[in-house]
Amino acid sequence: MSSKSIQVGLGPMPEGCKREEGKIVCEELVEPKGIEEWSKTDMFLGHIYLVVIAAILSFALTQIVKPFISKKWKEHEDSLIRLFAIVAGGLIAYTLSDPFEMIDVYLGASAGVLNAFVIKMFKLKVKKSLGVEDSKD
Repeated sequence: MSSKSIQVGLGPMPEGCKREEGKIVCEELVEPKGIEEWSKTDMFLGHIYLVVIAAILSFALTQIVKPFISKKWKEHEDSLIRLFAIVAGGLIAYTLSDPFEMIDVYLGASAGVLNAFVIKMFKLKVKKSLGVEDSKD
């Protein structure tokens, strides 16, 4: 082996930048070059997968917790179940987000909201088609 060090990198050093302790430090913001379109598509698909997983898990957790909420807080049952679905969706997205991005938490919470809303509308349609009256809706 020779005593010469070989610089390994992705390309030439941007102007106004220098290498310090294995990192590239620039005096002003430099946009990275060579980001391909497929990486943006993969990021978009990652958000879609996160929303679907958050919606499914939020639904499952909400169905598990629903009897306990119904038994303890009957008069506030609907609003507490929806609130739990929102919080569960946000927390699930927070734990799945790697690296963490706040948009993932918002998407997870919105998946919980959508989940609670769609289930409520579906139940109302089924009850209406069966002719069952529900006094609280």
